[in-house]
Amino acid sequence: MASFIKLVCTECGYEVETSGLHEFYRDKSGKRKLYGHPIPTSKEAEERGIYGFSAELYCPICDEVFDLIVVEYKRPCKEELNYLKVWFDMVEPKDEYREDDEVRCPKCGNTELILEPEEDEEVKCPRCKRGILKTEYVVQS
Repeated sequence: MASFIKLVCTECGYEVETSGLHEFYRDKSGKRKLYGHPIPTSKEAEERGIYGFSAELYCPICDEVFDLIVVEYKRPCKEELNYLKVWFDMVEPKDEYREDDEVRCPKCGNTELILEPEEDEEVKCPRCKRGILKTEYVVQS
């Protein structure tokens, strides 16, 4: 189930929007496409299977949101009810996605990317440097 999250600075009102996790598949040319949730959105998606998850993650160092692969599997999951297997970590990831800090900002290499801040985590506003980015809303789909 994907979340669409809006983070807002407590001081200046600066906003950042993130989203994820999103199941994806790869078409015949290798291009990443959204799979759909909980069922595939196309016949092609159904035939190709779930290749992994992506998310739009915020890098507080670069102050940018990047659409990144969070995990990709060695083999796509094409089994019936495959969304259950991928959501419960029952599919083997590619070696480069085995470690928690493997997802990095493509600009600066930061591994502390944010989908939504943890409850006890304070993310300083990169614009005003005084406020904290707080979750304003979360929409699940």
